[in-house]
This record gives sequence, C-alpha cells and structure tokens, in this order.
Amino acid sequence: MTTHSRLHVLLSTIGSAGDVNPFVAIGRELKRRGHQVTLVTSAYFEPLARSAGLDFVGLGNPEDYKKTVDDPDLWDPKVGFRVFARRVVIPAVRPLYEILSENLSSNAILVAQGQTFGAHLAHEKYGVPFVTIHLQPAAFRSIHDAPLMPGWIPPSLRSALYAVLDYLVLDRELASDVNAFRSQLGLPKVHRIFASWVHSPLKSIGLFPNWFAPPQPDWPTQTELAGFVFLDEGPRPLDPALAAFDQPDNAARVQRLGVGLSIRPDPYIPRTVVGVLHTLLNSHDVLTKCRFYADAIHPDTGLAAACNAIEAVGR
Repeated sequence: MTTHSRLHVLLSTIGSAGDVNPFVAIGRELKRRGHQVTLVTSAYFEPLARSAGLDFVGLGNPEDYKKTVDDPDLWDPKVGFRVFARRVVIPAVRPLYEILSENLSSNAILVAQGQTFGAHLAHEKYGVPFVTIHLQPAAFRSIHDAPLMPGWIPPSLRSALYAVLDYLVLDRELASDVNAFRSQLGLPKVHRIFASWVHSPLKSIGLFPNWFAPPQPDWPTQTELAGFVFLDEGPRPLDPALAAFDQPDNAARVQRLGVGLSIRPDPYIPRTVVGVLHTLLNSHDVLTKCRFYADAIHPDTGLAAACNAIEAVGR
C-alpha cells in the first residue's frame, strides 16, 4: 500500500451513543487534521455524524436500533449478551465487511471497535492497516487485574475461567457465524474470539487513562492507552441504551478509586439507591478523591493521543 499524507479513515462501531460518540469525536479531529473520514454505524446516528462533518454509511435503519434498545431482554444479565450477539453483532458482520471492502483505497485505514468483526475480516482479507479501539478496560483480559473475579482465585485458575467463559458463552454465541463467513472468504477458523482476535495485531487503543486501569503484563504488546475521549454536544437527553447500560468492570474500578459505589442489579431499589447516594454525598474522602481525579482528566489529551496513534499506523 502506498504511503499518503492524507488518509481515508474508515471508522466503524456498533452499540449505543456511548459507543458512537467517541468515534464521532475522533473522526471530527482527524478531519480537522486534513483526513477524509467515513463513519459506519447504525443509521440511527446519521444526523450526529453529518453534524460533525463526517461522511456516513448506515447499518440497518433507525427503527432497528430503537427496537433493539427498547427490548428489555437486552438489559437482562441472564440473556442480554445473547440478545446483543444475535441482534447487533452478528447481523452487522457481513454488511460491514461489504461496506468497508467497497470503500477501500490505497490510503485507507480501518479503525473499529473490537466487536465490529466485519472490520477484522476486511483487514485479514485485504491487508489494510487496522486499529482497534476499546472503551472499557474489560476488553483487555488479564489474570493479574480482574476486578470481577474474586480475589481468592489464583492467577493460574483465572486463565482456565476465561477459557470456560469462551467455550460456554462467547464462542458459542459468535464463533459459528463468524467462522461460516470466514470460510466463504477463504479465511481460517478463529477460536476464543475475545481472547486475542478482538484486538488488531497492529495497534489496540484503550480510551481510558492508566490511572483508571494500569496496563498489565499479559495485555497485548500493541496496546496503547490514550485517555478518555468525550464528544461535547452540549445538553441532550441521555440515550436510553446508555442510561440502562450496566458495566460492572467499570463500576468495580470506580469503587476501587474511591470515587463511587456500585449496586448490583437485584438490590437496585429506591431505598438502597437513596442510602448509597447519601453515603457518597456526605463523604469528605469521596469529595477529595473526585476533585483529584477530575483534575487528572484532560479530554483534549486523550483525543490527541488516539488520533496520533491512528495516524502512525496509517503512515
């Protein structure tokens, strides 16, 4: 592939506003730097992308998005992953691959959320430069720092637990469909999708700072932490999917920093919430730590670092 000073950055992501907004912010900054930027995501977000000056190709239609985020099963811890896999991840694989394939050029670079598998396939098929972006530390598996695993479980057993999770849940829902399409493309099968394949072999960017989740020795060597990235749109109603989203790994890390407390879904009732809020609002230690970490958050720094890393891979 020839080197160009101006890149065609093909951004792709799936999910709610919380997943899309950082990509819009990155796209807007890359366009400001003189690159051509195309965002591929749910058609629901076309107005947002166009308002940021980005080229846009939609997946599905706005009604698909609304039906999915309004489905109560999506937010049920017992069946939520299956619903997400069946209604969001798998249906996007082939259309995304085809859209990216049709828009490739000699100066193209793919920048995608880890679970946008169509981008992984386009990278493997055509050899185009590829960067994965992960919004949560949970995307980077570690036997050393795993907030959701009980502390008494030794690191040697944590590897086995990840393997069981892959076999019984993650690969069971995703691998057969992904591998069926890979076979049509002449690509070999993949297993344990979320172990390593979910990361680009060239660069995997974490959109969080190292004080939120320090890099671990068993993270992919191509990992780079940029910092938090925000899209400043001004006041707007909270997206229903974002409002309902439960990210237990992030919750555990916030609690570990001393800036918040977490409540499991089952006891999430008004009386419990009021009690926890009262504790937080009346804690001098929480206030002090919140002020400390607020001063440590520099949105422009995270955005610049992410865009610098993308440009370095593209060139």
